[in-house]
Order: sequence, then C-alpha cells, then structure tokens
Amino acid sequence: MVINGLFLSLLLICIGLPMLDSTQMVWMAPYSLIPGSSLLVNASTSLPALSLALQKIYNQGILPNNSISVTYLDSGCNSKQSIGILTDYLVHHHVDVIVGPPCTEAMIPIAELASYRDIPVFSWLANEESLDDKTKVTTLVRVIYPLSQLGGIGILFFSGLNWFRLVMISTAAPESIAYANSLEAAVQSFSVIGFNLVHHYSQVSPNISGTSLDEMFNAIKYEGRSRYQFV
Repeated sequence: MVINGLFLSLLLICIGLPMLDSTQMVWMAPYSLIPGSSLLVNASTSLPALSLALQKIYNQGILPNNSISVTYLDSGCNSKQSIGILTDYLVHHHVDVIVGPPCTEAMIPIAELASYRDIPVFSWLANEESLDDKTKVTTLVRVIYPLSQLGGIGILFFSGLNWFRLVMISTAAPESIAYANSLEAAVQSFSVIGFNLVHHYSQVSPNISGTSLDEMFNAIKYEGRSRYQFV
C-alpha cells in the first residue's frame, strides 16, 4: 500500500519507525471514501483520533516498554479486501493487536480471523448485530454500543421524557433499516408498560418532496402527538 503526500508525513509522525521489541499494532481502514456510502470514514479522517490515542499511550506509559509500532492496511469496505490483506500480512509478521475496519462487512471476517489467531481486535464503528455472537468473535472489543442495545437505550430515554406513543421514520439505507428494526423490537418488548409504535414510515426516500414531507409531518402530529423518532 503506497500512501503519498501529507497523509504519509502525518502517518510517519504518528507511528515512528518499527521496533523489534515494540507492541505490534495493525490499523485497518479504507484508503478512500466509498462512493455512495453514508459512512464518511477512511484512513485520513481517522488519523487524528489514532494520533491522539498513541500520544496518550506514550504520555501515560500504558505499555510496559512504552513503545508501539503501527502498520496500516487498506481494508477497503468489503470482506474480500479486508480478509485478504490481513491474511497476507499475518503470514510474515507478528501482530499483538488489531484496530479493525469501520465498515461492518469488512469487520466481520477480521473479527473472526483475529478470534482464531487469539489476537485482540477493536471495533470502533461497526456496530451491527452480526458481531454480537461472542462464541465466534471471542477477542472482539467494542468501543460503542451495538445496534442490539440501541432499542433499550431509546426506551430508557423516551420513558424519562414520558414519551410512550411513538412514530418512526426510516429510509431504505441498510444502516437505517438496522436501527429501525432494533427500535421497533424494543418498543414491542416494552409494550406492556405502555409503549406503542403507532406508525412506522419505512423506506422513505431521502429526496422526498417538500409537499410529501409536510403531509407526513402533519400526520405525525396527529398520530404521535408530536413524539417521533428519526432513524
């Protein structure tokens, strides 16, 4: 993988030169933004966060030898690219920890391979329920709540505001469908205490006309008494 220009300079500043006695980290992210994807994350947008994390490791002396070497691998945003490039790397290199790809499709095989090789792997953005099975991904560490927990969090928030009658809007995007399914399941589970999803406007086009949007909002005011959730 060749990285040019300012990105290369920043990367070298962050990771320094490889050291034989240092902790070996593999950092995986797509090199470029994926056209048409709602996931606006790639290697260059993630670099500042990585830099801050490494700085904290050094400043606080978290590692025994206070040394870490980071190797960047272009995971793309698909399973073929991510599993292929990591497998090739593991053939010839030792790895202590992996920071996995942000895309769920690319993250799933990485988490499974890391589990097989007994390598800790961090998931910092992929949050779909497909990664919930800890029997398959035994070394996975998630830094954000998975989608399976979103519904419960929403219910806690709504109940604190006494919002029990809900209307939901979702689009046809995979992420939106996953969020909507989680919230809908949670509302059904807590229906015994008064939660009621009175209408779910599903697969709404992001390019909906102003007139149609006004009609929908007027209906929502009646159906949900101004309590509604966007997904």
